[in-house]
Amino acid sequence: GGSLHSPVVMYFYMRLGAKPMDIGALMLGMRAGTIFMSPIYGRLVDKLGVVKPLCWCVTCCGLGCVLRGISTEVWQLFVAQFLMGIGGGSQWSMVKGFMATRLDESQRP
Repeated sequence: GGSLHSPVVMYFYMRLGAKPMDIGALMLGMRAGTIFMSPIYGRLVDKLGVVKPLCWCVTCCGLGCVLRGISTEVWQLFVAQFLMGIGGGSQWSMVKGFMATRLDESQRP
């Protein structure tokens, strides 16, 4: 999904005044959020199960998306990207874990 909307998002960033180096830093900010939270999510999943951390992921990613959509300054984009990284980076892993707990092995692909 990310590859489909990347050109449009880059255009949006440039319209807000982001320079090419800023755009690279914005992508790094998202990855930094993911790198920061992935090990923490692993521990939370071990302690709390999959559902609560997954809800936290979806909430953070959603808030980051909304903030990115209403941003009027480049610094706001940095906050939004970091928040999206905190939320979105581990989402697929947790969804797969959730599905593994809900489906019998014979039902999994």
